Amino acid sequence: MLCDMEPFKIFLHNNATTPEESIITPVDSVPPDQTCIVCLGGSGIDKIEYVEKLGYIVATDVLSDMPNVPNYVVMYEPKTSVEKNQGDAQRRIEFDRAGYNLFPNLEENARFYVTETNIGFVIRNKIIPRIVALGGSGINGVVLAADGDVSRVIAKLKHVAPQEFARTGLSDMTNQLVSRTFSYEKYYAPKDVDALFDKLVRPRIMTPDGKRLPFDTARKNIRKINIMAHCYGAYLAQMMGNKMQQEMRRIGYSEHEIRDIQSQLLIVAFSPTCPLRTNTSRFISFVSVYDRIAKRPRNWITKFLDKKYETEVEHFDKDTGRGRWRFTPIFVTSGNSDMFLVKQRFEFTNAQGPKNPSAYEHTSLRRTPEYATADGKMLGEISHNILINGIENSLAQTDEFLPLPPTSELILDGKNDSRLIKMFGKMQASGKKFLAEVYNFAIAHMHELHAPRQ
Repeated sequence: MLCDMEPFKIFLHNNATTPEESIITPVDSVPPDQTCIVCLGGSGIDKIEYVEKLGYIVATDVLSDMPNVPNYVVMYEPKTSVEKNQGDAQRRIEFDRAGYNLFPNLEENARFYVTETNIGFVIRNKIIPRIVALGGSGINGVVLAADGDVSRVIAKLKHVAPQEFARTGLSDMTNQLVSRTFSYEKYYAPKDVDALFDKLVRPRIMTPDGKRLPFDTARKNIRKINIMAHCYGAYLAQMMGNKMQQEMRRIGYSEHEIRDIQSQLLIVAFSPTCPLRTNTSRFISFVSVYDRIAKRPRNWITKFLDKKYETEVEHFDKDTGRGRWRFTPIFVTSGNSDMFLVKQRFEFTNAQGPKNPSAYEHTSLRRTPEYATADGKMLGEISHNILINGIENSLAQTDEFLPLPPTSELILDGKNDSRLIKMFGKMQASGKKFLAEVYNFAIAHMHELHAPRQ
């Protein structure tokens, strides 16, 4: 057991599958052409014992049949309370910027800003503007995004759509509109992003003197990284991807090359606390509705799920177990982001039921944890297969480049493929149905928001 507490470090686990033999060793960097898995834990991974525990989980749950694959775990620099508050504020801003995320089949509607030139059109055509904030607990507790001066938006509405404005019954819409530039000037980038980029990614895309590597070399190097992330670690991976994009532009990669290279970085994220639709890399997330710890983007999906959850809590009978809301596991995809969403990963630990779901809904990374529900075990199986197949694809890189397979192939294990294909198809169909429900919920919500006042 090591006992030093140096800021931001990367450790190599020895892949022992017994606690007594589990050892971690600090390393200065990761070899630039090495196939590996890198674990980015939550923000509390700033102590050696936590690093060792994560390394052991990866060794036993992911690499038990691949003990020669290097297993790296990152330890973050301890944060002051001020830095933690800055980081939380920045993540909130990132959520606000991407408040429309994961609404793929209604992209234009869902990303709509209300402006002085389109507000009448928005109301007349029942277009759903994106949410940037939620206020209050009632159905009308929604704040819409206004691009520009709010007073000018209101004045324009009165001019171009007087009937619609009168129908809202609102003489002052400032409670429903907020400028999208309200807090973006205070941009906060965690120091962990720069440190991780320098140690893990920089040597894979550029020479020591800062020149770009050949496209094929960089693409293969990045494909050999497989990231397993949790909570803050997912946000860190996303921010690292943004920095990677900026740096590749700076040293002369074309936009096509950048997109191609970044799409080869596999990130498997558990309970991510970051916007899911804005990823530059292949970002596959696993989320539970009952995870009430993770910060969530302020969009219509979140509002819909929160409303369902609150209704279930209100009507749940702890004596009979009745009053539950049935939710079928779903898969949705948008751009480089895929999401597997279930309602509940773990059985209830007390009679309070949904009022007090297990903290493991957020904290557990184990493949087959104790007290897991059937859906929880399913997520464990799928996430395990994706990581294994991602690593095997990395190991297969030789002179010929082999691109990262699509998620529909990464979930397979070669043994239960027919069952997994059928299960994945059901989750895709359920995902489409779910998004339609959210859309209808949002339309009804917007109708009530703009309904005449009695």
